[in-house]
Amino acid sequence: MTRTAPAALLTLISICLPAQDNTVPAPEPVAFSLVEGSTDLSPHGINASSCISVTSNGHFHIEMRFQQLPQDYATLHIYESSLDDFQMQRLKNLLNSQSIRDLAPYTHPITPMLGRYFSEVYVHIPREHTSQNIGYLMWDEQTATPNASPESTPAAIKEEWRSARTTLVPLVQWFHEVEGMKWPEVPASRSNLCGLNLGNW
Repeated sequence: MTRTAPAALLTLISICLPAQDNTVPAPEPVAFSLVEGSTDLSPHGINASSCISVTSNGHFHIEMRFQQLPQDYATLHIYESSLDDFQMQRLKNLLNSQSIRDLAPYTHPITPMLGRYFSEVYVHIPREHTSQNIGYLMWDEQTATPNASPESTPAAIKEEWRSARTTLVPLVQWFHEVEGMKWPEVPASRSNLCGLNLGNW
């Protein structure tokens, strides 16, 4: 990680036979997206990010980026496949849990942030009539700069981050399990950042 979406045969027989439809099917709606990233600004630190998007039919897209400082580039691996029924049901149960539904909307930290190490999780969940955007930030308080972001973040927002971190543990663990399995790799040209706006990553 660097802080760097007719054709029909109009004949008489169409009265009796269904018209042929060559329309490209609309993509399945995304049921869930998550991105997890960490930044270590020490001389040989590791910057990494992983994201996943899952559609309502269980198809998923994973992107993994890794950068070892002082290199100025990141390696990218992309995987696509489908969740089995058990994995999909576990995900649905987690997303529909009341504890996750009750989380406050994620407040992004003010940038730039001054410190050595940061870790962030952001989750996007389309709901019935709206979307839920939740997540949290962690950082090394010992190397953070006093009176600068994220140390200067209001206490109420810090508490929201701590609460979200605890609540989202099972969902992040689910992601790590799926991420750690062997899946078919696809070309880097398939990158879509999991459908998320990752401009701040």
